[in-house]
Amino acid sequence: MTASILFGAAITHHTAGRLAEAEALYRRILEIDPNNAGACNNLGLILAPIQAEPLFRRAIELKSDYVDALTNLGNLYLNRGELGEATECFKTALTFSPDSSASRSGLERIDEALKSGR
Repeated sequence: MTASILFGAAITHHTAGRLAEAEALYRRILEIDPNNAGACNNLGLILAPIQAEPLFRRAIELKSDYVDALTNLGNLYLNRGELGEATECFKTALTFSPDSSASRSGLERIDEALKSGR
């Protein structure tokens, strides 16, 4: 099977909440195509937060304008209280997709955290 066929099946499992099946397929895709940014990003979503950071970073390394991966990494940093790193991710995502509501929302959450003194 090709990586693109496997990716479609993985997305189907992921969307349906069958995470173990999706994880196995994403891992298989990365065996076939270690440079598959989508598989890195989506596997990171499943494995978050412990193992997600290197997967999001790899997805961004493979595709620097990958807004979803940048936003996911920003949210990971934000949830860990690493506001500077989160801000950088969200702002970079917005340079590629100025209408990204997820990135704008992340920046708003950072502003709220700064205002509340967290």
